[in-house]
Amino acid sequence: MKVAAIRQPGLMLSGRSSDSSLRDGIDGVTYCSLTQLAKQKVHARLLRFGSREIHAQQSGQHLSVRKGRGMDFTESRAYQAGDDVRFLDWRVTARTGKLHTKLYAEERERPVLLIVDLRAGLFFGTRRCFKSVLVAELASLLLWKNCQAGDKTGGVILTATGEQKSYRPQRSQAAAGRFIQGVSRATQTSQTATDGLALVDALQSVRSFIETGTQCILISDFQSPADLQQQASPLQTRLSALAAQTALVLVAVHDPFEEQLVQYPEPLELHQGGHFQRLTGRLQQRFQQDYERWQATRRQLLDRQAQHPGSRLIEFSTAEDPAQRLVKLSQGMR
Repeated sequence: MKVAAIRQPGLMLSGRSSDSSLRDGIDGVTYCSLTQLAKQKVHARLLRFGSREIHAQQSGQHLSVRKGRGMDFTESRAYQAGDDVRFLDWRVTARTGKLHTKLYAEERERPVLLIVDLRAGLFFGTRRCFKSVLVAELASLLLWKNCQAGDKTGGVILTATGEQKSYRPQRSQAAAGRFIQGVSRATQTSQTATDGLALVDALQSVRSFIETGTQCILISDFQSPADLQQQASPLQTRLSALAAQTALVLVAVHDPFEEQLVQYPEPLELHQGGHFQRLTGRLQQRFQQDYERWQATRRQLLDRQAQHPGSRLIEFSTAEDPAQRLVKLSQGMR
């Protein structure tokens, strides 16, 4: 089932239309302006992420569970051979009659990689906004939150024109601004689009950015035929390898209408190469069966990856309001 788009009259399900109706969409519904994404910086302050174990070698803003010469006292324990005598806890030693050493939490840096999927299939929505807009808003929230935490942040943006924009992780407002500008531009693409680069290839390309202690956040709908039909197994393998190397968070978006398509009673049309083919009778029944298998493969991919000890899965719908998204994002990132 290689199609660029599916539609019920007046409704695009997957892919990007070349007519002006999408290009003239409302800011925040079918595309994201730079101003809109910049405003997410204020909302990012409302996010409360719990502490995570950090393994980076460089010092930073996050407290590691590793005990060492940090700034924040954590506990005292019995003296062990090799402990620095400068950190003896004389009060506990005097009270117990046995030598005790003070332990401190080390501050460690956590580089963050955002993989933002804005390929053709994301430009669809039947509720509050396109999936592409939801992806862009989530990416900007996470970017600003990690910048406020002092993390080096960067990543890649997969665009509807088949390009991949790469941004090496940096700790600066200017670098964050360039990344957000890239996301905004990717939501406003008006050219005829294809799915372009597969996720498995994008994940391979970010390996050069990964440092010790990196957190990788992949935001996608995980519905591209290129990912599920030909490369579902390699994608699962790549995700598992990445989860073993980094702290991996999968942020999966969807639109409620996509769940209804399997039993959708009205005729659909397939669009490819500028032409529409109307589905009726057996053709539509066969397509819906293929689509059901396609969605089952997607669900299996996400469920299996969610079971991986190095992964977490957070799911979002275009029907959710911004406040719900903030709460769910805060809970899921703990």
